[in-house]
Amino acid sequence: MFPQLDSMKCPICRFDTTKIKQLKTTVHDVIKKIEKKEDFLFIDVRNPDEREIASINGTVLIPLTELPSQMPILEKYKDKEIVVHCHHGGRSMTAAKFLHQSGFKNVKSMDGGIDAWSLLIDNSVERY
Repeated sequence: MFPQLDSMKCPICRFDTTKIKQLKTTVHDVIKKIEKKEDFLFIDVRNPDEREIASINGTVLIPLTELPSQMPILEKYKDKEIVVHCHHGGRSMTAAKFLHQSGFKNVKSMDGGIDAWSLLIDNSVERY
């Protein structure tokens, strides 16, 4: 017998896996926010060497490994919308889950990362 889908928890991090869909946003949704000049924090959780290859204007670099140590600084954004991106979406989802579990309720991971951004929004952003 399978567990109820409305109460599945990751056995490692105990994150409610049914919330993953709620933590995702698309590159199209993000560009609309930018075009409307919406007020949100756009975090790049890739490593500095990746950012040297390609970046999205307006993002703040906080590598995933440094995210926990940056929590005191991020605390002032707790009630603000936060969008997180990486290369393809894996690290940004990890960051979004971490932030969500830390009390940030309006956080999203940009599905497909900067690679999707380059393919679908701005082809001047180099792919790697």
